[in-house]
Amino acid sequence: RQRCQDTSVHRRPDAVKIPPPRGIALTLALLGSLSVSASAQTAPDLGTFRIRAIEIVTYDVFDQPIAGWSAPYDAANRIHTTTREGVIRRELLFASGDVLNPVQLEQTERNLRALRFLRDARIEWIPVGEENDGEPDGRQPEAGQPVDVRVEVWDVWSLVANVQLAQIDDQTVWSAGVSEKNLLGWGKEVSVSHSVTLDRSADRFWYRDPQVAGSRLRLTAAVADL
Repeated sequence: RQRCQDTSVHRRPDAVKIPPPRGIALTLALLGSLSVSASAQTAPDLGTFRIRAIEIVTYDVFDQPIAGWSAPYDAANRIHTTTREGVIRRELLFASGDVLNPVQLEQTERNLRALRFLRDARIEWIPVGEENDGEPDGRQPEAGQPVDVRVEVWDVWSLVANVQLAQIDDQTVWSAGVSEKNLLGWGKEVSVSHSVTLDRSADRFWYRDPQVAGSRLRLTAAVADL
């Protein structure tokens, strides 16, 4: 009896066959390639989407506070002129009818954020539903489906006043000026100042146009009366 019991104990591990590690790695690799190929077949090619319409949305400088006194923010928003739609459209690297290119969307976002009169910019695209109402239908977009692009920008407060005052011996020197980085919402910069020093007074005017007549040309001009 003791001899038979020993024999059964020694044979039990031989019955379990473990595949070599190389076989497991090969199996996982095959499964991974199958899943990647399957996802590649279901994901649409963005290069087949064509832009139907472009919407420009410009937000005020100050958001409405959730609680508290909102009168100062409302007054500031009324004083400030939001950036005009044409100024934003001149910065777009795409147009209606173009094929959707995510690289152009990302670069346009960076260009808009670099403008001195904007604090943020976001661009998103939305597949158009079957009713062509500009609303997504909740389904996976298909190749060749038209899309709408939405461009959202947030203005910054662009009107800044500057006053400096100093006493030198028995004389007072001072300067006062005002600058606007987004004149009437056109993206132009203008600055006017008057200063009084120990021996003279001066008037200065400075103007900068980053888009002359809607082109890529820039203009900077300054005039001083010393």
